[in-house]
Amino acid sequence: MKNENPIHIKLEYTEAISGKRDILLIQMTLLKIARAIKTYHSLRKKESQTKLKLFKRLKDANNIIKKIQTTLPKIRINKRIKDEYQEKKPRKGRLEYDKGIEDQLLDIQAKLRALQR
Repeated sequence: MKNENPIHIKLEYTEAISGKRDILLIQMTLLKIARAIKTYHSLRKKESQTKLKLFKRLKDANNIIKKIQTTLPKIRINKRIKDEYQEKKPRKGRLEYDKGIEDQLLDIQAKLRALQR
């Protein structure tokens, strides 16, 4: 540092004030960011604790359901009733489209157009 030549810069009063203002605004913004990060970490911690509690409760509920299933007697279903039930049960992945709904929608749209005239 002995060999360095100091450099002096002259600033106008308004420039110095605006520079200080800018630095203070930047510091304030950084402090707000730090506060937001701290809040985020506390919320993440609460979230993980809540998820852990939920996981434990679901595991307990699953164990209770298994105990109930083992203690209850098995039901024998008549094959004819079972077949009827399976026929009524809709297939997964396929939704039946009711064209009656489409007709009703068209009727309502026509009535709305008639009211607007």
